[in-house]
Amino acid sequence: MKIKKSELQDMVSRAIEKVSKSMDIAPPVKKERTDHYLVYKFPTLKNALTSLLGEQYMDFVDVIDWVVPRPSTFKVDLQNGEVFFLKWTGKSYQAQIAGKRYNTAVVSEYQQALEALGELLKYNPIKRTQGKVLVMTDSR
Repeated sequence: MKIKKSELQDMVSRAIEKVSKSMDIAPPVKKERTDHYLVYKFPTLKNALTSLLGEQYMDFVDVIDWVVPRPSTFKVDLQNGEVFFLKWTGKSYQAQIAGKRYNTAVVSEYQQALEALGELLKYNPIKRTQGKVLVMTDSR
């Protein structure tokens, strides 16, 4: 008897739920991990996000919106509720973080952009519990 992969996954999921209920713990939440389509349409955008947030940028990014067609400007919503913008300047991106603009092609401004992003993430962190991502509310 052959079992399809999807049937096996369903059986395993039901077994995990059953065991979780009997042990009185919450089952892990399966989060689909797919990149936003804009990072495929604009390869330089993915490079900029990877440069600013690291290879695991999708763990921090919630939504990416294309808000201005020319010059291409993207609104990046972080999972903690904070927002920053990336504007394509023709050779690199200009990051607008907390109202300040940083040219990512200039090393000193790029480092300042990294610090500003760190502040956005540090003061309103993303809290993770049992496989779920919970967004902390701003206490300011």
